[in-house]
Formats: sequence, structure tokens, C-alpha cells
Amino acid sequence: MCPRNVYFLGSALIVLLAALGPFTVSAQTHMRVTPSIRVSQEYESNVLYRKNNEQSDLITRVVPKLRLDLEGDRGHARVWGRLDSRMYQDVTDLDAVDQFFGWDVDQRLSPRFSVYSEGRLAYVEHLDPVEEGFGDGRPDQRRLQAQAGLRYALTPASSLSASFGYLELDFSFADIEPANGRRDSESRWGALSYVRNLSPRDQILASLSYQETDFSSVGSGLVGLASETDETLAGSIGWSRAWSPAWTTRFTAGLRRLESETEAADDRTLGLVGGVELTRTFERGSLSLSYERESRPSSGLGSTLDTDNFEASYRAQLSERLSLKILGEYDHYRSATESRLETPLGSITIDDEIDTTTLTASVRLDWRIRKRLFTFVSYRYRDQSSDGVRPVGEYYSHRVMLGFQYAYPIGPN
Repeated sequence: MCPRNVYFLGSALIVLLAALGPFTVSAQTHMRVTPSIRVSQEYESNVLYRKNNEQSDLITRVVPKLRLDLEGDRGHARVWGRLDSRMYQDVTDLDAVDQFFGWDVDQRLSPRFSVYSEGRLAYVEHLDPVEEGFGDGRPDQRRLQAQAGLRYALTPASSLSASFGYLELDFSFADIEPANGRRDSESRWGALSYVRNLSPRDQILASLSYQETDFSSVGSGLVGLASETDETLAGSIGWSRAWSPAWTTRFTAGLRRLESETEAADDRTLGLVGGVELTRTFERGSLSLSYERESRPSSGLGSTLDTDNFEASYRAQLSERLSLKILGEYDHYRSATESRLETPLGSITIDDEIDTTTLTASVRLDWRIRKRLFTFVSYRYRDQSSDGVRPVGEYYSHRVMLGFQYAYPIGPN
């Protein structure tokens, strides 16, 4: 077994023990184990994600998964592991096996007080370049994300919660030129939120969060990015309302302050965050329209990443066995970047800007053949363009997928 797999399995065992630690097993606890497998054949029109000289290929994907569920009178615990194997017919250099492990634990300690923990550990090869709008290169990535928190019911209509989290991003090549790479990073954050039900239809939310992110240095030669520490302070308020059994809305608005500190400079920015969502529920489906605005530290080149996301989705149960899902998404990423040029007279800061837009449209049909056997077919179109000073990751692609999934739960329902 290679050292990478040893590291992954060891880390997965550690987080498994940490995740199940708060969960109390009693005589009322029920356990279920669910092995499953998904097999699909895909056609991708642009497997290298290039603007020119596109190359298409057929991809065989095999995804085995194992999930453990514990359900008790005071909460639940779910732990799962998954392998994602991709085999390319022509571009065999892209063959990969991604590894994922996750958990979700929620435990009620008293009628008013509860704790929870959730997280994910992943090793991903050939990262999809749509991530954060940066498209040069397809780096390997190791990602560890964990979060824990507590909730306390102040009154029957209000509650207070606190959460703490950690995120680590580790890319396999940190010594390449910054124009094609990303920086390793570690993030720690804490958040405090208050929720109150004003009526059976109205709910308000107020939240305050703090995050600190450390970026490693990257690059060599004349141009590079020094190590950096970003501190983010954000506050927001929100309101959700059920206008009728069929119509619901959600609004959030707030401010986010980001301070970036390097050896050469200290920069502060203030941005708007928030979103709006409209949901319409039908007898056998739902329609959702949403917009989200966010400003955050980036694992790519820029210290600040502003994102605008528009999304429209429609889900319908066409019959007892047939379901449909249609999704449209528009993402706009903007990042102001800096690089340093060392000269005999000192360090010169060079400003750069990346302005990237990604459009994604997909449709999927699922058909239940038997109680535990499903088949599906899907189509996805994606177009990524750049209007910044330096174009980054411009490409478009079509993907068609046909496959099936089989799951066999062992234990009580």
C-alpha cells in the first residue's frame, strides 16, 4: 500500500473515533449498514478543459460506497466512505481513484442542549478546474474539513448556537509558478448565530463569524507569492417566510471585512454578502430560484475572492418510478491578485486581476427498476470564460452519462 493510502486510512480512522465520541449508544439505538455501488459510462467532449485543441474521451466510472447509520432516541450518527474510480479510454494519464470519508453526528444531551459534529476528509486527483474559477492545471488535492458545535434552546421560539471549524487544503505541487498553481492553506473559524420564530410563518436569523486563513508561499524566481495570513470578520441578518404552503422566501444581508497580511504589505477590504431565495412547491415537485453573494479568502492566486452565484433548479416526480432534475447555474468569480518582483532597489508589487464566469446547465432522469436498483441518464454543459487582464481557464465542455446504482441496506428501516 502506497504512503498516500496509509496516510488517508490512518486519518480516516482518527476522525472516525473523534466523530463517534459524542454519540451515546443505548438499548434503543438501531444500526444499519448500507453497501452500494454506482457504475456509469460517460462521454466528455473536453477532458483537458482547454479553450483550443479540445480532446474528447469515454470515461468508465465505478463508485463503491459503504455507510453506517446509528439511530437512537437522542440523536443519530452517520459515517461513510467512498472510492471514485475513473478510467479514460484514450487519455489514460487522467485515470484516478479519489477517496472520500465523512461523518455527521447529532446528539441531544438535554431537552434544551444538543451538540453536533460533521466533516469530510478527501483525496482528490485532477481537481475539476471550475473550483473557484481557476482553470490552469488540474492539481491533486488533499482536503480535511471538520466542524463541531452546540445548540441551546433559550425559549420554545428561539435558540442560540455556536460552531467551530477547521479546513486544510494541501496541493501536491507547491513549487510551480504561481500562474498555474494554488497555495496550501489552513483555516480556522468560529461562528455564533441566533434564530427566533416570530410566528408560524416567519423566522429571523442573526450571525457573527470570524475566520483566520494561513496561505503558504508559492513560486520561485522573479515572480512569486509570499506566505500570507487572512482574517475575515462577517456579520449578517436574515428573514425567511412561508407565504403559503406552496411559496417560501429567504433573505440574508451582511458585511464581511477581510484583512490580508504579508511580509510586504497589509491590505483591508470590505464587501457585501447575502442572498435571496424563492421556492415554489408543487404536488409532485419543486422550483427554486436563488442568488448568493460572498467574499472570502481564495486557495488560488488572489487573497480576496468575490463570488456571485445565480441558480435555478426544478425537481419533479414524474411517476412512481421516474424522477427529473433540471439545474441551471451562473457563477462569477473576481479576484484581485498581487505578485512581487525583487529588484536591486527593493520589492515591487504587481497588481493583477482575474475575472471569470462559469455557466452550467444540466438535466438528469432517474428510473427505479427494482426496490434497490436505479438507472439514470444525464447531460451537462459547462462554459467558462474570462474577462480579466489575464485570461484563466477558458473552456467549454459537454458531458453525457448513463449508469446504474444498487444499494443493499442491512438492518432495521
